[in-house]
Amino acid sequence: MAKPKQTKNASDRQKWNKVFNALVHMLTSQQTQLESLAKERMILEDRIKLQNNRWVYDINTFQDQIYEMKKDFTVQDMERVLAVAKSELVVGLKQRDVVMFKRKFEDADSELADFRELFDYLSHKFSEPNDVPRAATDEKTETRKKVWEDENFIWNQFNKLEQDMAEQLRRKCTELEHANEKIQVFTRNIEELQSSNTNKDNTIAALRTQIAKLESDFVRKGEEISKLSTELELLKKSRSASITPVLRCFTAGSGTFEAARHVPWNGPEEYNCQGRKSIFTNP
Repeated sequence: MAKPKQTKNASDRQKWNKVFNALVHMLTSQQTQLESLAKERMILEDRIKLQNNRWVYDINTFQDQIYEMKKDFTVQDMERVLAVAKSELVVGLKQRDVVMFKRKFEDADSELADFRELFDYLSHKFSEPNDVPRAATDEKTETRKKVWEDENFIWNQFNKLEQDMAEQLRRKCTELEHANEKIQVFTRNIEELQSSNTNKDNTIAALRTQIAKLESDFVRKGEEISKLSTELELLKKSRSASITPVLRCFTAGSGTFEAARHVPWNGPEEYNCQGRKSIFTNP
């Protein structure tokens, strides 16, 4: 009678050893899973921090680029205003010189016409016949010769003056044409700068859009981190809640364990400490 009882006790002990080994295996597996989740969380946090630092660096870089572009725009605008002011000043001076030379040329024409009238008057006067003595005629001839020489000298001087004035007027007109060409070049440069400013404004708008996108991605990643952290905490709590009753059962004392040993074994069913079905299975 004692031998079957010992055999039954040995069989129960083996079954409970299997249950205990299954419990240890499950706890070890859950501990490994928790450690793996913790490592994955740390890796995810490191990656998100790295991505965040990269986004912050990109945002600072874009802001620096926008600041430099605005500064370049300001300098270019000031240079453009200075170039336009210089061109307007040069054109004003050239136009003033042209007006002055035109006035001088008109005055020279008026003086030349007066000298021509004087020359015609003297020529007509000395060409009139008279009955003066020969000595007077010789004196008049000598005087006429001197007047003729003076007239020729004056005429040559006025011709030279006229040529000089015409040459100066031609040079001033050429300079005015060059100034007009420079003004046209400045105008084209201003139009090109305005077009470039428009393109740079579009670039700045694109950079700002990219910065806004990066900021929104940063906020979204932060929300994902918070969500993952919450899920991990809930998972830890649920694991702890499912493991704690069994641990309490096996740490309650030898009396409870001895009582559990005398519970009949119903094959590969699931048991807890009171003989009811539990979450553990016989492997």
